[in-house]
Amino acid sequence: MTNTIGRNGGRGRGFTMVDLLAVLFIVCMLSGMVFSAGGLMRGRETANRIKCGSNLRMIGQACMLYANENKGNYPRTLYKYTEAVTQYSGVDAKDPFAKEGAPTINDVTSPFFLLIRTQDITPGCFVCPSTDAQPAKWEGAKSAQDYSNFKNEETLSYSYANAYPNAKAINAGYKLNATASAEFAIAADMNPGTFGESDVTPAKGPKDETAAQDAMRKANSLNHRGDGQNVLYGDGHVEFQQNPFCGVKRDNIYTVSGSEDGSKTTSEKIAASPAWAGDSVLLPAATANPHKKTADEENLAAAKEFREQLPRMKAMIAQEEAKNGETPRVKEIKQRVAEAEKEAAEVEAKAAKSGK
Repeated sequence: MTNTIGRNGGRGRGFTMVDLLAVLFIVCMLSGMVFSAGGLMRGRETANRIKCGSNLRMIGQACMLYANENKGNYPRTLYKYTEAVTQYSGVDAKDPFAKEGAPTINDVTSPFFLLIRTQDITPGCFVCPSTDAQPAKWEGAKSAQDYSNFKNEETLSYSYANAYPNAKAINAGYKLNATASAEFAIAADMNPGTFGESDVTPAKGPKDETAAQDAMRKANSLNHRGDGQNVLYGDGHVEFQQNPFCGVKRDNIYTVSGSEDGSKTTSEKIAASPAWAGDSVLLPAATANPHKKTADEENLAAAKEFREQLPRMKAMIAQEEAKNGETPRVKEIKQRVAEAEKEAAEVEAKAAKSGK
């Protein structure tokens, strides 16, 4: 197995977490923003969300480039409007459209891989840095052209709008192409489905956008531990949304609409055809926890990364202070860094007490 390298020479994973934390700190210095007390984990997650959003923007750009080369259509592989959706099939196929061995009809994960095969985008763009997923890698001398799909969600963190509408959806005007509106969700952090404690349906999850926070967290992506999800829209912009009712007419982007006009924004159906022209149904749905570490373990990792960056941070502060004196901004940043040091020590002490 070899590391995935993009055409620009960068690793598919992108920035390391340490790089991201350093960038965040520099942004803090330049903008006047500061670390907040108790913010190590939040700072790490903020860095992750920035990179995650960047991943989705690059996916959006790749979709647009693909559309320019394919009569305006976004990627999809073999399609039959009478068949149900599938996923993660035909991994080792060299031709994604072959009659045998290719991804099966209506495979919802293969369109993303089609972008890797045809556009200047690396497997690292399909991995959310908040998760423990790793970019797809090629064996030996093989390349992306020797594969047609992701093996599982260990190498894929995002869900894509269902590219395989049934006849009813087609008649209702559903199209997945470059004409998608600025409110239509093209892709997002992976649909949590009904895995574990999650439930995006009104059965145990939220019935509409006014649902209580606990219910809404059940319907948010597991990638960011139920806090929300980055969403790529039809015009290419990405937003971090705190609930899944963020599509056209407040559509639940992780379920099929409960009506044919968008008036009912959710239903019990997940892996099925859209119900109307503006109905985003992002697939696949999760079948595993994307986090191998517990929240406490991730806190410890954040503390370790902070420790690694601390000398650099203090050097930057000293340089700024030598240049302009102890301005109110420098004084506040010094205070926040001291608070973060204290928090790191508390996290480390807790881990030591528990034997980790």
